[in-house]
Amino acid sequence: LPSDERRDPLGLLGRSKMETLTVGPAPLRAKPLPAGPDDFSGLVGDFTLDASFSTTKLAVGESATWSVRLLGDGALDGFAPPRPESDGVRVYEGSTSTSGGVRDGRYRSAARFDLSVVPTKAGEVTVPDMELVVFSPSAGEYVTLTAAGTVLKVAPGSGTAWSRSRC
Repeated sequence: LPSDERRDPLGLLGRSKMETLTVGPAPLRAKPLPAGPDDFSGLVGDFTLDASFSTTKLAVGESATWSVRLLGDGALDGFAPPRPESDGVRVYEGSTSTSGGVRDGRYRSAARFDLSVVPTKAGEVTVPDMELVVFSPSAGEYVTLTAAGTVLKVAPGSGTAWSRSRC
């Protein structure tokens, strides 16, 4: 037998032959994105965005975790979410996890961003919504996704100050 032909060891299927076929180049038509808004995130795909807070009751200087989840069919490489801030609250980077791969013939991506939200004053403090502008291929336009912020109920801090001798 030629080296590329194989006989079924059980004799059930007869002979089989493996072949490699080569085809010519396939045309690919790519359109440039239309001019985007200044706050375009750079993400292209159809995405959903949602969020939740670990707590809404805390003291000045304590932190709550704002978990933001982004799911879609576009690449997330190098993406970091915006960190909205307002009077009385600071938002800091936290942990990030991303994944992506082909499932059922479609590329799917997911990311979770755990941001640290720290109130800087007592009372009711508003964490503004996070808005993310992406280009949606199915809609053929830029769309704004929103992850809901919240109102924090903030108690005064403990008042404990660290002196240099404690550091």
